[in-house]
Parts: sequence; C-alpha cells; structure tokens
Amino acid sequence: LTKRIERAQIRLTSSPFWIKIGSCLPEFDKKDLLHAIGVTFGGVIKSEINGNFCRLKINLDVQKPL
Repeated sequence: LTKRIERAQIRLTSSPFWIKIGSCLPEFDKKDLLHAIGVTFGGVIKSEINGNFCRLKINLDVQKPL
C-alpha cells in the first residue's frame, strides 16, 4: 500500500474457510457434491478429495447469517 487507509474504511465482506466432509458416499459424484455445497456458501476456492473424505475451501460471505 502506498496510501494510508483508515481502519473505518476497511470492510470485511468475505473470508476463506475450510469445510471437512467425512465419509462421502460412493454413490454421489464427489466433485458435483462439493461444488453444490460451495456455491451454497458463497463460492468454491479449492476442493480436495482424499479417499472417502472430502475437503472444501469456500469464500464465505460473512455479512450473511449461517
């Protein structure tokens, strides 16, 4: 930053969060399931599938209630 910004001018609107989804059932398409969950919370940043467990990094809109 080259210009000083006052704290009151900064607004936190979103924040990245990891969601761990355990025991993803084999009958579900895991990528589609992760995408659907991520879109519900504000957008997918990254997803990982490791065997039966899935992990999803989302961009959570912190101005909306959970």
